[in-house]
Amino acid sequence: MNAAPLSALDLTQHQPDENQLIRELVGRNIMQARLEAGLTQEQLSERLKVSRNQVCMWERGRRQPSAKFLTRIADKLGHTRGWFLDEHSSDATTAAAASAP
Repeated sequence: MNAAPLSALDLTQHQPDENQLIRELVGRNIMQARLEAGLTQEQLSERLKVSRNQVCMWERGRRQPSAKFLTRIADKLGHTRGWFLDEHSSDATTAAAASAP
């Protein structure tokens, strides 16, 4: 069988858009900062007065926190809002996740 060639339209449907990439970056950074602070998703959610599911959605890049919530997250985790928009080493996240309960 010969597979039909992929069109440019097919390729763009499978590539994340810029907003998705930003949500994923912010999510990884929220998780990294949370783990470095020694907090569970539940503990962070209690401090922010949101559901644990909301924190999970942010960390997975499914949703992006509003600017207001990103400021609150930054305050609770000891970072600036801009820190969450920068690329950081994932080694700390991986190590912290491995040792998390």
